[in-house]
Amino acid sequence: DFRAALAYLQRHPRAPRTWARFLADWPGALARRAGVELDLATCDAFGLVATDVAYATFVRNAMRSGGMAAPWTRLGVGGSPRDAWRHNAREVGWWARWLANDCRDRAAWFAAQPAPPDAWAAVVADVRARRAARLWDRLDAGADRMIVATVALGEPPPPWLADHPPRAKIEFDAERADDVDRWTWWLRAAFDDAASWRAYVARWEAPAVWRAALGGEPYTSWYGGLPKH
Repeated sequence: DFRAALAYLQRHPRAPRTWARFLADWPGALARRAGVELDLATCDAFGLVATDVAYATFVRNAMRSGGMAAPWTRLGVGGSPRDAWRHNAREVGWWARWLANDCRDRAAWFAAQPAPPDAWAAVVADVRARRAARLWDRLDAGADRMIVATVALGEPPPPWLADHPPRAKIEFDAERADDVDRWTWWLRAAFDDAASWRAYVARWEAPAVWRAALGGEPYTSWYGGLPKH
């Protein structure tokens, strides 16, 4: 019945707000039978969704599995920094955010990790030295610089900082992409709710031309467009 379904969901971490439709559909018939109409508001009231929860769940799961793993050791994330950022910017971004904000002892964490492969050596050296990369001196600084900048700042800086205009299309080929494309890959995968998204745009003071462009392609997220909740 609905009470059992609700208890099942409440035993788990809250879901991103963009999951509200799924959460409303899955026990929907049971809810209606119990006289409850599930929508975003009721999912919120029942404690099923929240803002900026995917990162916290990622960190919790990593710690339960023995600690935060270095991206060069993670299945599907390793290889070169270029490939890791292209195919898993979301998780690499979470790792960088954790290292920037929530890692209690960065030196000890690095000491506990397997030695990085040659492709990651420059990134690791810069991150360990707490160097901050300047992304927009040129458009093709590369994934290495993108990752170093993300660790230094907790999130990738946006391209409008150097007056780069919005684009109608982005490049998905890692070999041909520049940093505007790399930033857009992260953008499209990073946000699960409008509040987090608006906070990012406000922190970096997006100009009007970018605020207008960010509501449409190619800058909408993988989750069905810019989150509305």
